[in-house]
Amino acid sequence: ALGRHISFVYPEDKHEFLEQEVIKPLKEKGEREVEVRMRRKSGEDFYVHLSLSLLKHKEGSAVGMIGYSMDITDRKRAEDMLRQTAEQLEIEREALERKNIALREILNQIDAEKNTLKQQVVTNVEQAIIPTLLRMKESAYPSQIRNFEILEKDLREIVSPFLDTLRNNYTKLSPRELEVCRLIKNGMTSKEIAGALNLSLMTIHKYRELIRKKLGLVNNGTNLQSYLQSL
Repeated sequence: ALGRHISFVYPEDKHEFLEQEVIKPLKEKGEREVEVRMRRKSGEDFYVHLSLSLLKHKEGSAVGMIGYSMDITDRKRAEDMLRQTAEQLEIEREALERKNIALREILNQIDAEKNTLKQQVVTNVEQAIIPTLLRMKESAYPSQIRNFEILEKDLREIVSPFLDTLRNNYTKLSPRELEVCRLIKNGMTSKEIAGALNLSLMTIHKYRELIRKKLGLVNNGTNLQSYLQSL
């Protein structure tokens, strides 16, 4: 309003802000731009971008101020909505991160329990089952020795990471192909494998071809048994 003090359009709780952030800098620098909350004649608050310049007398003394204001209420509301949305997203992100941490802790606990169980199996096989098997082998008939040797190798294979390595790195291998790989690694010939699995020799040869293909060993001269033993 012309001739009225600028505090006329300021809410009462902003008078201190008006004095420190608008009038004082305006007197010191001669001009001031600021975004503020103001009040309409109806009493409704709104936001404006305020640009003011100090009017001075010829002698240099201040006689008033002139300026313009731009209603930025819609922009401020949009900014508030964006801020609230960002805060909500941050809350959700932190909650998700806490859930992820909890999930990782659960998975780590499961892995630890699995490793503990695996170690218990290894200990039982190495300290109880294999020693018993070796004692039985000592008193076995010569015709049974080979079967005891195969059983011992199988038990040692169970507690070795060999099959896990094959399963993890070569997921296309079927259960039967994994079994053939284990027997090849243990030094059995195709004929011996055929007898052990009650399959034809031709079938074992076919399995060997499929295994070499899935392991990427086709036409490169790599010995299949040596490769499997290196895993």
